[in-house]
Amino acid sequence: MVDDAGEPSYLKVELNLRGNFVRNPHGYVGERYLVTDMDFPALDFDDFISYLERFTGETFEKVYYSQRHVPFKMGIRYIEDDADYAFFFWIQHLKNC
Repeated sequence: MVDDAGEPSYLKVELNLRGNFVRNPHGYVGERYLVTDMDFPALDFDDFISYLERFTGETFEKVYYSQRHVPFKMGIRYIEDDADYAFFFWIQHLKNC
């Protein structure tokens, strides 16, 4: 994507890591990072995991995302493969339109 000035424009992705899921209220407590300069939709799932591992210096067994405007316990989704990863960005695009 490009903005009105022709500059690259990327989806903003908030990464939450090194934390825990909590029950009351349902959520995730941990470190937060906002990534605004990466073209995540151009990556496939394996490249995304590689990026996360380079960014954090850790390995990942599971990656989840939470759908905005959906209660956390109902909106949390596991990203397991390229199809899940593509769906994540499709959902984000719909919410930004």
